[in-house]
Amino acid sequence: MQADVFWSAYGIRGAVAYYPYCDSVADRNIAIPLLVLMGEKDDWTPAERCKALLANGVKQPALVEPVYYPDTYHSFDREGVRVCVQGIGIGGKIESRRIEYNATSARDAEHRTRGFFERLLRTP
Repeated sequence: MQADVFWSAYGIRGAVAYYPYCDSVADRNIAIPLLVLMGEKDDWTPAERCKALLANGVKQPALVEPVYYPDTYHSFDREGVRVCVQGIGIGGKIESRRIEYNATSARDAEHRTRGFFERLLRTP
């Protein structure tokens, strides 16, 4: 996510993160409004990582607006996609990750993204 002081210094007023990884060390310094859109069933970038970060690690949690979509996997906004990807995970173990379009979540995420930026860009 890393919506930190660096970005605000360049005039960036806000950001939207679709299914971010949420690193408890790198993402602590959020300093601009941030909309986070994630699937509850995302097994590639688990929502639990963001929930933990927001509960225990972000210095300014009021800047973060999290949205967690139930029954929704990674890449939920990529129309027509529904696959399982296999790869080597931690410890060399073969793991499977699910990528699946979810029309309801995608529409809502687009609506929220537009509204988020409209609010930010109206404010001087």
